[in-house]
Amino acid sequence: MCRAGVTFRYTPAGPRGLLADRPAYLVMASGGVPFGSAGDFASGYLKQVLGFIGISDVRLVGAERVATDAGAARESALAELDQWLPRVAVEAA
Repeated sequence: MCRAGVTFRYTPAGPRGLLADRPAYLVMASGGVPFGSAGDFASGYLKQVLGFIGISDVRLVGAERVATDAGAARESALAELDQWLPRVAVEAA
């Protein structure tokens, strides 16, 4: 993912991301840990790496608490997805 000269470059001020002006969609599921909580290390890490390569528009589509209510988690994730990609959400349902 992080390749010098491809996704970032070294400058006198430090590394600079080369993949600006595009969104990234993180599609994640969690058995019980809410995204953005202290126990959620994965989404923060991925946002940091994407920011390093220049992608600041990171959109999380998350199915939270799948272990307790998979149906509600699926519906919530599809509703989030519908905010950015309405056609995809309809086809996924």
